Amino acid sequence: MHIHIRKTGTHLGVCLSVLICLFLAVPANAAAVALTFDDGPTAKQTRAIVEILQKEDVLATFFLCGYRLEEYEEIASLLADPDFELGVHGYSHQPMNDLNEDVLQEELDSTAKLITEYTGHTPTVMRPPGGLTNDTVQKICTQNGYPIILWSVDPEDWRPGNTADFVSSRVLEQIRDGDIILLHDLNRRTTDALPDIIRELKQQGFEFLTVSELAERQGVALESGASYYRFSPNSG
Repeated sequence: MHIHIRKTGTHLGVCLSVLICLFLAVPANAAAVALTFDDGPTAKQTRAIVEILQKEDVLATFFLCGYRLEEYEEIASLLADPDFELGVHGYSHQPMNDLNEDVLQEELDSTAKLITEYTGHTPTVMRPPGGLTNDTVQKICTQNGYPIILWSVDPEDWRPGNTADFVSSRVLEQIRDGDIILLHDLNRRTTDALPDIIRELKQQGFEFLTVSELAERQGVALESGASYYRFSPNSG
């Protein structure tokens, strides 16, 4: 009887060891966020941002303006990297909640056409300038298959007088799993802050995904015309 108990204990120990090994062998999803950049491309900052992202092996989403694409066609080609997701930010950067349906449709169509022509990407997401949306914006985005991507972390890199240290601190103070970070392809303060943001978040265990990949990771099926600020884990 004593021998039987010892054998059972041994078998249980082996089974527990196997289960523990199997559990450890299945990697849990790391916390993840999406870096997004509005208002580009630009003459100097786009190249610097792309170089930082490629050096750090980080994915990102760019929301592009049509008039800037026309002005900086050669720079736009840098965004053809398959690690980047490209979205529509309108042609003129006018507040979209002030536009009628015909004008808004033209804003989306002309920008999408330029993105595809200059980068080879087909845009599948949209961000209205300033995050300003209404029923008309929602209707046209629904008809065109665009989810409306907003943000949950705004470090105010767009505000004159804010320093790179301020921008990076604002991100690091607020960040949570599933956040969408708003940055701009406009100012030196953004490119100065970006390496610190990336390296610190990597040290904290965060992974960087495009907006669409972050949604998928968090179990969210993006819907045309719906607005998204962040993607809570397992919120699908």
